[in-house]
Amino acid sequence: MSPERAGNSRPHVPTRPLRRGGGPGDAADDGPDDGPGAGAGRMEPAGDTGLVPPADHRVTLLTRAGCHLCDDALTALAALAGELGTGWEQVDVDADAELRGEYGDLVPVVLVDGVEHSYLGIDAPALRALLLG
Repeated sequence: MSPERAGNSRPHVPTRPLRRGGGPGDAADDGPDDGPGAGAGRMEPAGDTGLVPPADHRVTLLTRAGCHLCDDALTALAALAGELGTGWEQVDVDADAELRGEYGDLVPVVLVDGVEHSYLGIDAPALRALLLG
């Protein structure tokens, strides 16, 4: 094991956008909505710091069947998301040829708002910090 991996620390992982389109309902999620009623019902931080509340982030866990790292990541993400009130989804990379080609060797992969956050596991402290802004 390289010194970078010792103690569960990971080298910086460059982020890249998820290339594939999102699921149902994502068509209206192409950018900020400045129309009437925009942001209605959302909790905005005092002073409008531009922070996104944890519940408004879209977290996706890319996994595959029979992957023990994926099982560990699933447990960790479920606990963290439950604690923060963040919604998330699990996607099987083997169900989509494009996802399998791009992320198949990296599962589990965590995407936050369509951008790769981590791979080969969950960096819970970094994910918590990102979700809390």
